[in-house]
Amino acid sequence: MVYIKDTTDASNVETRATEIMAQLKTGVDYDRIRILITASIGIAVIDEKINSFSLAYNQADSALYQAKSNGKNCYIIYGSDTECSVR
Repeated sequence: MVYIKDTTDASNVETRATEIMAQLKTGVDYDRIRILITASIGIAVIDEKINSFSLAYNQADSALYQAKSNGKNCYIIYGSDTECSVR
């Protein structure tokens, strides 16, 4: 889980998700083997309507499973009308 403090602006969250995915995409070297990593990310933007950790977690989890079902290696913001972003 990643928490971005003091923001409800979806563009800030999208920027961070894009940065995380770009960093993972570069891969890692292990025992002279290049391992490429991809990620599916579910995002819940917490605002005054979210009054519990459980609700925020469930929204992020729902978005995560939507990202996975849309082909993986992307992020989804809970409640948005957008398809997967970043591949």
